Amino acid sequence: MKTFYTKSTNLFMVLAMILGIAFTGCSDDSDTPSVTPEFPALTEITCNAGETKELSFEANADWTLTSNKGWCQFENDGIPATVTYGKAGEQNIQIIISPFQETGDVAEISLKIGEQSQVICKISCNEKVYADLVIKDEEGNIYDAEHPLVIKGSGLTDNAYDIVYTTITVESEQPVGFAEKPNWLKALTTEETPGVFQLTFDKTSGLSPIYSFNKAEDKIVIATKDMSKKVEIPVSYEGLKETVISYVETDLSFSKSHMTLDYNSTYFSIANAMTGEETTYSLPLTLTVDQVRNDEFGYIIGSVERKELYPNNYVYTYNFDATGMESWVKVNINGKKVSLDVDKLTGDTERGAIVLLFSKDFCEKYKGRYNEILLDSEGYFDSYTYQKNIMVSFTQEPEKKVTNLQIKGYVKNSSGELVPFTSVPDGAAMLSDPNTPYFPYEDKTTPNFWYVVLSDKSLMENGNKIYLEIVGEIPEGYKVGAMNNWAWTNTKTTTETIDGKTYIVISGAPTQDQIKDQPIMTVGVANFDMMDFLIECGIQVWL
Repeated sequence: MKTFYTKSTNLFMVLAMILGIAFTGCSDDSDTPSVTPEFPALTEITCNAGETKELSFEANADWTLTSNKGWCQFENDGIPATVTYGKAGEQNIQIIISPFQETGDVAEISLKIGEQSQVICKISCNEKVYADLVIKDEEGNIYDAEHPLVIKGSGLTDNAYDIVYTTITVESEQPVGFAEKPNWLKALTTEETPGVFQLTFDKTSGLSPIYSFNKAEDKIVIATKDMSKKVEIPVSYEGLKETVISYVETDLSFSKSHMTLDYNSTYFSIANAMTGEETTYSLPLTLTVDQVRNDEFGYIIGSVERKELYPNNYVYTYNFDATGMESWVKVNINGKKVSLDVDKLTGDTERGAIVLLFSKDFCEKYKGRYNEILLDSEGYFDSYTYQKNIMVSFTQEPEKKVTNLQIKGYVKNSSGELVPFTSVPDGAAMLSDPNTPYFPYEDKTTPNFWYVVLSDKSLMENGNKIYLEIVGEIPEGYKVGAMNNWAWTNTKTTTETIDGKTYIVISGAPTQDQIKDQPIMTVGVANFDMMDFLIECGIQVWL
């Protein structure tokens, strides 16, 4: 590096020099011996823009290096410069090539020792070669002339949530833009993400967003400003979003609500949760589709099973890959009209179905794996997202059994004989039939509701039991048991058959606190899977 220095002097030496001049006069001879410069052989270095090279040489005296090109500089205490200095000895000089040098060029580096100068190095910089443009989508797929790009379809509205973008990323060392694109295509980018473009169908282009098209002349050309690099990609449009469908005016409420269908397939019904008011829809159910991709749509029939968590509150399980559904759920499409009918239910087990309407493209694309697409990772169907696709979701209930079941009440005496309630002293056990006008229990599940009042709780204590005989034939699939007994934890309900007759046997009187929590427990006969109750009996104990 360049070093600055001075010779120290003093007054004595100055006087001596003056005296020497005065007595000896001027002389042409110098006290400093001359040095003959020694220059190294010419070195040639090839480099690329942005690289750093090293130049090594030995100087036999103080020296100066000079570069004749601004793009070729020396590292000088952390600051690039075209000139650097040093003292005699072995030298290792860092040469910095500008990253902005784009054209091929040659720089000459000259070494100066004393009054002589010589070129000791030539730096040849190659022309800068930019990498090819690469166009990718979010999944890393590459698009070019051999790999066309399909623009995704949006929904029907201009709301932000309804717009779908096809996102591409341009990998380039230079700024890029669209040199060409069809007028139906809108391309958006931001200063924060200059190489990322969001593409979508432009609804102001005058073309319909409903229909798919693939025109040979439609392409996008992405290029650098000087057009030295460009990529040409054929583009097509897939049409309206594949899940979107709308309908001509209809009185059918497209909601998440699950409806009920009678066994005779007369009408669907649904009750308002707030008012209890029931709305019905007659079969066959008909709709007219208004807008869907390419004016073509199909249907998907799934099975639905329901489980009652508590009265009138169910959890539903869906299977969109179920087989055999079309044997009893009949869907017919005629142009843009679709109708639905359901066969009558002759069995004793309820069944359920859901009918979805989607674009034909959607139905064909995912056929055989509807569950994978329509159900989430936990197996739940998002009825909110797909509510416009639901034509109907329903459970068809079997014909309710009409029976004339009755109840008779008994206790056992000390001899083990059954004694009717009517013979129990002081009316300690009383039984009322459904014709009795005063039933205090409001949560009845059937009109065939009977009522037992025990004024002596000892009838159910200390091993004592009450016996309720079920009079009449119990249909297949129906059982005897407790229907509502959550608080009377020390009260047990069993079933006994005595002389061919079926009895509900109840023992263990409730405590005062238990009666306070639950004034009445109920037993009876029902198909508990279908929650179909044939006869019910409420039991009340007075303390």
